[in-house]
Amino acid sequence: MANLDRELSAIEKQLEALEMRKAGLPYQKIANALGYSNHSGARKAVIAAMKKTLREPAEEVRELEIARLDDLINAIWHFRAKPEYLDRILKIMERRSKLLGLDAPTKLDTHNDGEVVIKVKYERSNE
Repeated sequence: MANLDRELSAIEKQLEALEMRKAGLPYQKIANALGYSNHSGARKAVIAAMKKTLREPAEEVRELEIARLDDLINAIWHFRAKPEYLDRILKIMERRSKLLGLDAPTKLDTHNDGEVVIKVKYERSNE
C-alpha cells in the first residue's frame, strides 16, 4: 500500500511539473518549486508525465496558444492608440487568425513567364 501511495504521489508531482511547463516555466524553476535536485530531474518528470498522459491533442494545444495570445492582446490593448503598439497588436491578431484558420488559403501560380500571380480561393460552407 505504501508503494502505491508513493507511486501516486510521484505521478501527481510529474503532472504538476507538466502543468508548470505548459505554463511556460523553465525546468530549473519547476525543479526548485517541486523539490527536484536539478533541472534535469524536472525535465525527466515532464517527459514521464507526457508519456503517461500521451500527447495532448492538437486542439488542446491550439486552445492553450489562443488563450496565451488573448492574454497578450488584453495586456496591451489599452495602448492601441499609440502607434508603437500597433504592429505588436496586429502581429498577435495575425497569429491568432492563423491558429483559428480564419485566413483564406493562397495559391501562387508561377507559370506565366516568371510573373507571380496570387490566386485566393474562398469556400463558403452551407452550415
